[in-house]
Amino acid sequence: MGNNLPQKAKDQIKAAKKDGATELILRDCALRLIPADLAKKFKHLKSLNLTRNYIPSLPPQIVHFKALEVLILDDNEVTVLPPQILDLATLKTLSVARNKLTSLPEPISKLGLLEKLDISGNHLSQLPSDFTKLSATLKHFAFSAAALTKVPDEVLLLKGLHSLDLSANKLSALPDFLGEMIDLNTLLIDRNGLNELPVVITRLKKLRVLNVSSNNLGDLEGYPFNDLSPELSHLMMSGSRIVRVGPTVGALKKLEVLDLSMNLLQEIPKQIGWIGYSLGQLLLNENQLKKLPGELSLLDPGMKIELRGNPLIPPFDSWQDSTNALFDSILPFCSSYGPNCELQGEAFRTGVKLKPQNFKLVGKDYKGRPRVSGGDHFEISLIKESMEDVFQVDVIIKDLKNGQYDVFYNSQQHGDFKLSVSCEGIPLKGSPFTLTIFEM
Repeated sequence: MGNNLPQKAKDQIKAAKKDGATELILRDCALRLIPADLAKKFKHLKSLNLTRNYIPSLPPQIVHFKALEVLILDDNEVTVLPPQILDLATLKTLSVARNKLTSLPEPISKLGLLEKLDISGNHLSQLPSDFTKLSATLKHFAFSAAALTKVPDEVLLLKGLHSLDLSANKLSALPDFLGEMIDLNTLLIDRNGLNELPVVITRLKKLRVLNVSSNNLGDLEGYPFNDLSPELSHLMMSGSRIVRVGPTVGALKKLEVLDLSMNLLQEIPKQIGWIGYSLGQLLLNENQLKKLPGELSLLDPGMKIELRGNPLIPPFDSWQDSTNALFDSILPFCSSYGPNCELQGEAFRTGVKLKPQNFKLVGKDYKGRPRVSGGDHFEISLIKESMEDVFQVDVIIKDLKNGQYDVFYNSQQHGDFKLSVSCEGIPLKGSPFTLTIFEM
């Protein structure tokens, strides 16, 4: 076994040998070499973890681990992998992150069962010429902290990947070809140099985890979040100098974690509340928020909401007491939701020419609850169209400050008109309505 082995390593090896273990963990054992006879002692070993040691190389005898499926060598000092590693025919996971590798052995495609490969944090200038042949089996690939300025073509051809980690590189953009990796469910591109949130990500319809934190994403008001994968559960965008987030983020109905911390947000879209009870964590700490939309009260009171480091004014600072207290205090600040609002009175169906008419607009929030205050932004138009002309009637909306609005009009023409009513661009149910103006 070697008398010069650190005692912790000896103890781990002895215990595993006694139990007939198929897994050997020699993490943090201050190892500077791997005992050459280790394979003889563990002929049926399936997993070998050598993380955080001082190992500079692997012995050729590594090939004798005939049943090995998992080999983890992270955080060592390995400069080269021996060609014998390619003869580990049963190997499914190979992790050599944060070593001193400048190349990978060839032909790497000999690892015909390889499913997971992590080569992050090395000094690789290129990938093996047969690297793309791994696409038949490789599902998880990590190439982070590698000073990449572009995504290698060999990586883009791994179309069967389920997860791709390109974090902590120097990427300023993502290629359109990334959209061909349609089986991706995890994409990590945090800590790069992106100046916008790439639209190509919207083509990844199986994506569940997206991390774009620590970039320079700026204004996301117009980003089509509603085109992202409907399966998206984790969206991390912290520390990315975001000044605005668009309303379409509310379309992500399966979102469980939304991290917008450490940005430059002065407000957040009310549509975040429309995500509903699936959202378990909303991280908004270290922004510039003074107020919060009442729609946050539509979320699960048992969720984790983080707001520290914002200049919130009362009652929006009640989060410090509890999430329940916050939601109760901001409930009156819910705004109207178009499809739930109602029109009341005959005058939205019929009217009389040259005679002032009015009907009532009743505001209701996303849950159908009557509004108790005003300030909603309704858009109303009353138009008569013909082959020759378009005639529009002026409409006046009076805010009664109690969630209800009086709507006035006086038509100079008779006939059938189209009455369109919406709230912040979302039409009322049934809009446009047909409004018939009769002669006096």
